Amino acid sequence: NANFNFTRQISPSFGVRFGLTWARLSGDDSYMDGVSGYEPNFMRNLHFRNDVKELSIVGQYDLVRTERSYLRREQIIPYIFGGIAVFAHDPVARPDSSVYQSRNWVRLQPLNTEGQGLPSYATPYSLISVSFPVGFGVRYKLNSSWDLGFEMGFRYTLTDYLDDAGGNYADPTELLGQSPLA
Repeated sequence: NANFNFTRQISPSFGVRFGLTWARLSGDDSYMDGVSGYEPNFMRNLHFRNDVKELSIVGQYDLVRTERSYLRREQIIPYIFGGIAVFAHDPVARPDSSVYQSRNWVRLQPLNTEGQGLPSYATPYSLISVSFPVGFGVRYKLNSSWDLGFEMGFRYTLTDYLDDAGGNYADPTELLGQSPLA
């Protein structure tokens, strides 16, 4: 992923940060070939790629008091954070060449691969959702205006469709009527 943040220190221990993040999520069951205990994953033969774009506002609590003056500010500052974000995503996959001639990446949400939108199935999922970023990190003072930070963050999302799979498989005959590619 790539991330850019702007942080405004509100008090010696608390800051507010605005962030832009791009992250690529992916998974591929073909890597399970020959791995003992994961044969069902290999047989399932699923894969996806999803580029996620996120805009966040996060509260940051410094475990070491941060002074506004560059000269009095600690060189290394550990911190924890939590906040809210909105993100856009669009999972894609490459279809099997025996089903679809092109090996181009295909958007999965419009295919309704779990029957979304069909009678007795869920409504199609949204490509925009909310997440709650939480984590911890450490900043290193480079100069009066810039810090270099390393952090470990987690996202709790309000969608289970980052990989286009959120529940049970749809009836293949119903999907076939909708689209052979689905």
